[in-house]
Amino acid sequence: MKVVRYRPRGVAVDGRRRLVAGLTTLLVSLPTIALSGVIIGAPGVFFGPWPAAILVAIWLLTGVVVTLPFDESAVSRLGLRGRRPDLTEETKLADAWTEVTEAAGVDGSSYSLWVQDAEELNAFAAPGRVVGITGWALARLEPRQLAAVLAHELGHHLSGRQGARMLAAWYSLPRELSARALRWSVYATVMPLIGWLSDQLRDSAPDFACRLRELTELILMVTFFGAVVFGLTFVVGLPATIGLGVLIAIEPFAEAAMSRRGESEADAVAVDLGYGVALRDVMWQWMFQEDSVLLDYHPMLHSLASHPPISARMAAIESRMGETEEQAEDQLDPGL
Repeated sequence: MKVVRYRPRGVAVDGRRRLVAGLTTLLVSLPTIALSGVIIGAPGVFFGPWPAAILVAIWLLTGVVVTLPFDESAVSRLGLRGRRPDLTEETKLADAWTEVTEAAGVDGSSYSLWVQDAEELNAFAAPGRVVGITGWALARLEPRQLAAVLAHELGHHLSGRQGARMLAAWYSLPRELSARALRWSVYATVMPLIGWLSDQLRDSAPDFACRLRELTELILMVTFFGAVVFGLTFVVGLPATIGLGVLIAIEPFAEAAMSRRGESEADAVAVDLGYGVALRDVMWQWMFQEDSVLLDYHPMLHSLASHPPISARMAAIESRMGETEEQAEDQLDPGL
């Protein structure tokens, strides 16, 4: 009986699918990117439309920075709090990673493996072909389970979204830095006074004193939002401000939905590579972590959750394993 070698589905992502995934990632982040563009171009508005347009054009051209080679160690250490694996960890990681990449038919040596010192079951895939796992997971997972987790992270890299995520993060920096600077300056000037006032009222009005800080934070948030709306109205006009505000309000929900889809696709890659049972076992362990259990029992949180509920992921893994077994059987030549 002749056996046709089974080729995992979804592992070899063609150029068109990668392009669509990357463009979708940028499209979802477009409201924040547009707001960053307004912030960059705002100083030029005082000198006319052309200076503002030139500033925005220069800023857009800086996106080429993310396509240049960069120090993966700096990104992993600073952005992800990761470290290089020690000798024992490196051996364990290398064995599992070699097994996974050979099954997928990709060059595993082009990826960088990192360890994050955290007491939880987790792993991550970062732009720059960085793959990491927590020390807790590395020490406790069985070899097959470790390979399943790494296969899931490889699925993220094969999706084509990592480069687009880095580009979106780069273009979102003006908005992020402006918001942090403004928030810090306001809190640095107002919150010490509120803390002093709260201490003075603790004896005469304890309930109000306890709520004063929360009330102040709410007022500051509303004031900050109002200031942003006023500034945008002056720069781009009221209709554009309203439209941008609506899109920015929707953006977190769209990003969360895209993230959940990416997690499901990465699970599918791990199953297609033959790690479905091991990945399901890992999900069982993950289900007992507090946050994952809460997500399963609070449907209202799902719309902003970056990961699907564990129960839904396990059901999808079971379904995918059944489909994969059927496909493998179909590729067997029944002729003798």
